[in-house]
Amino acid sequence: MMRLLSVIGHIIRELSAVIMAVFIGIFFFSGWEIEFATQEEAIFYSFMAAIFLFAYLWLQSGGIALTGVPNSLAMATDAIFSIIPLIPLLFAFFEYAGGDLQMSYFQFYFGIAMLVALLFDVVVNLTLMIRLSRRYLGESGLE
Repeated sequence: MMRLLSVIGHIIRELSAVIMAVFIGIFFFSGWEIEFATQEEAIFYSFMAAIFLFAYLWLQSGGIALTGVPNSLAMATDAIFSIIPLIPLLFAFFEYAGGDLQMSYFQFYFGIAMLVALLFDVVVNLTLMIRLSRRYLGESGLE
């Protein structure tokens, strides 16, 4: 049962990374002009954005904590999948810096918050992958 739970957790973590990448692509490249009419509307959508980021981080890091990782190969695929959402986000920032993409203030600052969250996820996954590799390969396997 625990093995099945670990496999399901692994699949959920990989799918959440792909869903996050699709969301980032839609959020930045769909042509939305996100401007808020009222301060309450801006606060509401800011909280919704924060909840979305926390949910992603919980699925990634919390999933590892709750279901564990069966081996270093599974952790390596988690680390690779955690890099996938960074690709459209960095592309959006490069397009914005080059003047080819228009962003509202909300998109820009939410993009920065996403960048911080995604880099946190990458660092956690790479750290766990290195620690698992040492456990499976031994200390001399990394020299």
